[in-house]
Amino acid sequence: MRLLRYGFRRGVPMWAAALAFVFAAASAVSSASEAGRLLETAGLTDPAGMHRARLWSLFGLFGFALATWRGAELGGLLAGRDRGWIAPRPASRSALAATALLGSAAAAWLFVVALGIGVELRAGGGPGRQLLAAPSGPAVLRLAAEPAAARRASWQVAAAGELPVAAQLELLVRPLAGGGRSAALTLATSAGQATFTIGAVRRVDIGLDASGALELEHGDTGPALAIFPAEARITAPVASRRRTSLALGLGLGILITTAAAMAMGLGTRLGAGLATLLTFAILGSIPAFGVSDWFTALVATEVGLVPHFPQATVWLTLALSLGLGWALVTRALGRALGTAKGTAQVTITRGGQA
Repeated sequence: MRLLRYGFRRGVPMWAAALAFVFAAASAVSSASEAGRLLETAGLTDPAGMHRARLWSLFGLFGFALATWRGAELGGLLAGRDRGWIAPRPASRSALAATALLGSAAAAWLFVVALGIGVELRAGGGPGRQLLAAPSGPAVLRLAAEPAAARRASWQVAAAGELPVAAQLELLVRPLAGGGRSAALTLATSAGQATFTIGAVRRVDIGLDASGALELEHGDTGPALAIFPAEARITAPVASRRRTSLALGLGLGILITTAAAMAMGLGTRLGAGLATLLTFAILGSIPAFGVSDWFTALVATEVGLVPHFPQATVWLTLALSLGLGWALVTRALGRALGTAKGTAQVTITRGGQA
């Protein structure tokens, strides 16, 4: 229990968790500017989502950097100054290493929970939509009044049977220069159709059925329209938008724990600064660790969507990082235990000679 408390104190400090909670809870959604209101009307921004994304990104990066540094420091202490009272304990070296890792992970998750509670004290709830996937499709869809062949397009948004009930496609439509001030765009599925007037960049949406097929038609007049499927998204309804903080919190908690465990293991062999930088380089260069996924989730949050929950590969990399940190700390404690035994034998021999 003492070693568990030791790992907890050497992890993300309590003052950091308290700071994240107080500042997140005290932050209020600022009044939107005229430009912000126009972007919200066009469906390009969401004030509550921007508020959540801003707080999670600001304090999340702070906690991530702090946890990595503290983890590297803890690894150095376990292999250096503090190994004298840790290694001779009756528990096995592997159990001692696991206990220290558990204490550090508990501190990291306490920080995430405090931040999440602080964010949700100010953010709004209510029903929302969750990001499911980006649709497949060509690089760009271009619709124009002339020639006639360019007026209509068929798009297989997703494979038949893959979409859940109440799935919805959201498109970002861009008018091109020339041809008039606005154009009509009709979107149709087997479930129905909708017509939109496009005079500026606008986000539009339509419900999808299980077939995953969509028909698009340009009006008789107006500028050509461009749609980039990479900017489109498929969403589904969720009961509460507070699931956003749950998804972001899980992703951030995994990232912080992964970074702290990896830095702790590397810190037993390297200095704290070098171990921290190496951990940043490893996590940032390998997509499987989920750093890019977390930033993608922040982007989805900013436009008012509930992001994906962490995928199985991210949980797997967390397990691998914990295993690496545990193995390196165990080995470091083993060297410390051997050194302690050797020192004890020398002391006894000298005593006998005396």
